[in-house]
Amino acid sequence: MTCMDVADKAQIAVSAISIGVTAVIACFTMLQNYSLNIKQSQPEVVVYLRRNETISGMVEIVIKNFGNSLAKNIHLKISPEPKFSEELGGVFTFPSKLSQLAPGQEWFSLWDMDHSVKNESLPRLYTCTVKFEGLHKKTIERKMELDWEQFMHGAYAA
Repeated sequence: MTCMDVADKAQIAVSAISIGVTAVIACFTMLQNYSLNIKQSQPEVVVYLRRNETISGMVEIVIKNFGNSLAKNIHLKISPEPKFSEELGGVFTFPSKLSQLAPGQEWFSLWDMDHSVKNESLPRLYTCTVKFEGLHKKTIERKMELDWEQFMHGAYAA
């Protein structure tokens, strides 16, 4: 065996190790990119309150899919049980379940008048839990607060 043979074998071994390490890094990167792509492609259903654009003082509840794919089997729970002012006669309905929301689609309903909530000392803070099905039938759950306090002081962000 000559010196050249040993050097050639060492070079082949180093090359093989380099190729193996590169392959492992490439596989890891592909898996990370796939995972990130799935996360970015999931639906994102959010529930929030906003002022009605045409009725002064009226506040709406909104269920909206801000994500990039269809949200299915959307279940909504609000705690404490929503209470409504005498002024609106206690008429308020929201779905406990929606079959689906497309990306950017929203469902909304009038909830109550800001001054009525303030004057009747109705609850101002609610916890909302929304569960929905995303890509590959993955169940996603989000909790958020619905806070009427933001509507009690006159000025507001549109």
